[in-house]
Amino acid sequence: MKIHLFLVIFLGLLPLSCESLNKNSSGLTETQAREAAIKHLEPFKKKFMQALMTALQSGGPEAAVLACHQEAPKIPADSSTPEVIVGRTSHKLRQSANAPKPWMKPYLDQYAGTKNGDLPSERLVALNNGEYGYLQPIYIKPLCLTCHGSNLSEGVDKKLSKLYPEDKGRGFKLGEFRGFFWAEVIKTASISPTKTE
Repeated sequence: MKIHLFLVIFLGLLPLSCESLNKNSSGLTETQAREAAIKHLEPFKKKFMQALMTALQSGGPEAAVLACHQEAPKIPADSSTPEVIVGRTSHKLRQSANAPKPWMKPYLDQYAGTKNGDLPSERLVALNNGEYGYLQPIYIKPLCLTCHGSNLSEGVDKKLSKLYPEDKGRGFKLGEFRGFFWAEVIKTASISPTKTE
């Protein structure tokens, strides 16, 4: 009788146990975490590209370098919320403010030297503290070579050397992995809308 009662209780709890496998200690499901990350990353990426393109069109590549130095560091804070934090990182840093967090480093090592299509276009990582990490790889496009390629103009080269004396973000080839857009999802309950301009 006791054995039968134990089996009934065990089988009754089994579906709940299976469901919890897709959640972490904060109660997030993988689907919720991924959706929240993308929701916050898209406006962040849009603002970043707008800042660069506006500077490029108004003042050329050197102005874009200056905008990347002065304006780009402000964008992650403007696009983040208490629930979801966003940013950029790379295995070849130009700005120390974009240094990778420990959980990102294995993926930077894995993607370094690869090209678009070689590896998954996103990564969702369950973190030890009950949060989720999310990564979207960045690949070098033709326009990126203006500031991140091997054959830089004299003006861009001087500007980069002045603003980033420890710059390692050069020498990339078309289609090569540049780094990640990333998000850390703390919770999805009552996620507030991202800031828009």
